[in-house]
Amino acid sequence: MRLAKATSALGMGLAVLLVIGGATVARGMDPDPFAPLGECPPPADVAFGSVLGEIVTTDPDSLTCEGYVTFELVSGGTPPGTNYDGLITANGAIFGEHFAGQTVTYDGHFDVINGSPTGPLSLMVGPPNQNLSVVYYASWHSNVLSGLGPEGYPSFDAMGEGAVAVLFEFDQSMIGFDITGGNEGNAFVNFYKRDGAYFDTFILTDLESRRFAFRRIDGSVDIGGITIHTDDPGGIALDYFCYSLEPGQGEPPVCSLGGPFWGYVGVPMTYDGSECFDPDGDIVSWEWDFGDGGTGSGEIADHTYETDGFFLVMLCVTDSDGNTACCQTTTVISCSAVEGRSWGCIKGLYR
Repeated sequence: MRLAKATSALGMGLAVLLVIGGATVARGMDPDPFAPLGECPPPADVAFGSVLGEIVTTDPDSLTCEGYVTFELVSGGTPPGTNYDGLITANGAIFGEHFAGQTVTYDGHFDVINGSPTGPLSLMVGPPNQNLSVVYYASWHSNVLSGLGPEGYPSFDAMGEGAVAVLFEFDQSMIGFDITGGNEGNAFVNFYKRDGAYFDTFILTDLESRRFAFRRIDGSVDIGGITIHTDDPGGIALDYFCYSLEPGQGEPPVCSLGGPFWGYVGVPMTYDGSECFDPDGDIVSWEWDFGDGGTGSGEIADHTYETDGFFLVMLCVTDSDGNTACCQTTTVISCSAVEGRSWGCIKGLYR
């Protein structure tokens, strides 16, 4: 499996993640026919779009993302990543392999989910070493979520070829996520109500790294969970899940960060969240993700980068009513020149 990181134009919120189950770290996909889900087979000639017409794509910038999950706060390893045999619980969402009532069989390197969930939706994990992996890509300073196929961890042939199921804490009308990687294969996104009822599949074709967003065509707020599986020969990974949380009281805060910013390796950067405000109350917390694994809190935050590169800085603010808003900017860190001497960056150090 080879992945190329997708960029995002949306604001990204910080998510506190809890791993339920053990983790194994390792350092360091061939096309097969992929059988469809039990009750929602795609047509013989796979075509982009909705199978039943209940879900349509939408502009990712139109999403309201009080809930935002990246995987930066989960331990990840370089390919084949960190193995997770349990569920991963995040800010209003839980990640597993499939839902209770479904079974998983295999077709070549790929997972095949069979049957319909039993209600209410409840997540299940795959067998040991065939559940989920979190992979860290140093060039992007970022973690992504990978479903593990039947070859099992730590085989590279397992990466990105397993199924992933997501259960939302609250019903949704619109959701979004990034697909990372892809080699012109297909992905199948299946939508379920909280009582387990299946109501549509959206087929994504000619996969490459990009953001996708979906909404109910009639505006109904009844997406309780989704499953995602693929037949892509390169495998896929997932990131930046976007969804709504239970509405708080009052108006949400306004998050403003500015940028982009430029700096140098080893020289502290100061980030200022004082332009954020709440129309009907006070902001009570500022939480920062600096894009290189570092985090911080407070209205003003300092951070020093140890490597050069492009970093996505994320800020989430919460008001006194519990409402949250998030925003992002880009920081470009260069190897610096001091007193006329050329400084070079080597393996995260500067000289």
